[in-house]
Amino acid sequence: MISRDTFFVSASESVFNEAYIKNRDNKYPLDLDLLSIIPHTERQYNIDANVIEKGKVTVQVFEISATYKDVFNGLDAENKKYDLNSLLKVGSMTEASLNGNWGE
Repeated sequence: MISRDTFFVSASESVFNEAYIKNRDNKYPLDLDLLSIIPHTERQYNIDANVIEKGKVTVQVFEISATYKDVFNGLDAENKKYDLNSLLKVGSMTEASLNGNWGE
């Protein structure tokens, strides 16, 4: 007999637990409310998560993206090899993948 039980825990409580907060370098303040903001801008990352079915298996997926223009804000990115309107992303909403294009 197989028995399964599922419970949900807040990601912020699990990842950023009391031990982590206590031992981290306070030179770089951590404000979880600002985690979705692209540094040095007022723009937000596009963040999405869902559950999809792949080969009769239910899989949790996520995708975080932003344009190169927003990520490179304030940097000399003109006339470089980047299309500033393209997306820089990690994850996928259609595949169970943590891959991204940040290394291309």
